[in-house]
Amino acid sequence: MKWTIEMTSKELARKTEIERVLDHRITQKEAAKRLGVSERQFRRIIRRYRQEGDGGLVSQKRGKPSNRKTDERTRELVREFICDPMMKGFGPTLMTEKLETKKGIRLSKENVLWFRLLATTR
Repeated sequence: MKWTIEMTSKELARKTEIERVLDHRITQKEAAKRLGVSERQFRRIIRRYRQEGDGGLVSQKRGKPSNRKTDERTRELVREFICDPMMKGFGPTLMTEKLETKKGIRLSKENVLWFRLLATTR
């Protein structure tokens, strides 16, 4: 059975450097410097490449949601709160404080500002 692996240019560059190291054309130190990682991290990359092959170079987070993603229910509550006419003149800092005291939702002022931008574009 054939597998197709999509790789980014960064992952392809890693593969090239690893193959050079394994062929003894350059040192691990040189390859690590070219890739912008530490020698220790490069050794980890090589170990994973030896164990898993080309698939070991592909990010394991690909296709998965971020750990920092705000869940849909919280997003909807924040949107409703921000769109409330009583909250119209509030800045992001005050809005953040009110969100925490009234709804118990704790977000950064940058996230509140982002939600406000999204709410106004709809």
